[in-house]
Amino acid sequence: MFKRPLVLYNLKFRKLFLVTTLALTLFASYANSKDNRPLSFPVMKLTPYSFTDENGEPSGYLHDVMVAVLNEAGLNQKIKLLPLKRLLQGFKSGRHDCTLIANSPTAQSVFRIIEPIGKKLQIGVLPAFGKIIENYEDLKDFKIGIPLGVSFDKDFDADKNLNKIQTNDYVENVKMLKHGRLTAIAGSIDSFYLDARKLGLDPDTLFGEPYVFISLDLVLACAKEGPSKDVIFKLKQSVQNLRENGQIQKIIDKYL
Repeated sequence: MFKRPLVLYNLKFRKLFLVTTLALTLFASYANSKDNRPLSFPVMKLTPYSFTDENGEPSGYLHDVMVAVLNEAGLNQKIKLLPLKRLLQGFKSGRHDCTLIANSPTAQSVFRIIEPIGKKLQIGVLPAFGKIIENYEDLKDFKIGIPLGVSFDKDFDADKNLNKIQTNDYVENVKMLKHGRLTAIAGSIDSFYLDARKLGLDPDTLFGEPYVFISLDLVLACAKEGPSKDVIFKLKQSVQNLRENGQIQKIIDKYL
């Protein structure tokens, strides 16, 4: 019977050994780079949650709450503001550790949900002060301003029986409501409150109670593959402490 030369077996073994070693080296390098990189806690860049102010400084209540949470946990880390798409991509690729985000189905598929901060992200219709929206049918009695590009409910978007007026942006909506040209405005409730304050208006005397289409808890959420249990425990405790002692609400009240 023909026998393969021993040298061929040695060559195949050496090739397999080199490939295996290279794979293990690359895996170890990836693991070490992930373990050794600085902790990263970005938040989404979207007004009024986190944005750059007129002086070029990071601002917004999600940014400020994250700063407070990290300080409480003894973690001195700089916070990046990232557009939502880049934020999600960064977490999926293992570049970031924890953030504050709305507890949506998308968030649940990307993150481990750790702890609510005690604030909800709400989207809906905000009537003028003194006017009441008890149910969807009541919307037919309102002249509703909708900022360009805002879409949050298929039935609402397609409803031809509603008197909907497209406006340029949130600020224009607030101004038109103030001057009686609109009787309700639709979009992010927090954005309307922030813009009202920027215009020197009191939201408590400008707006009525919102009719909410979407309401999601804002939560501390971390990457599914990290960080360490110790870091997550510290952050969770920090959120609980700041929520219970009222510090998170104080930060939110500065903006809204």
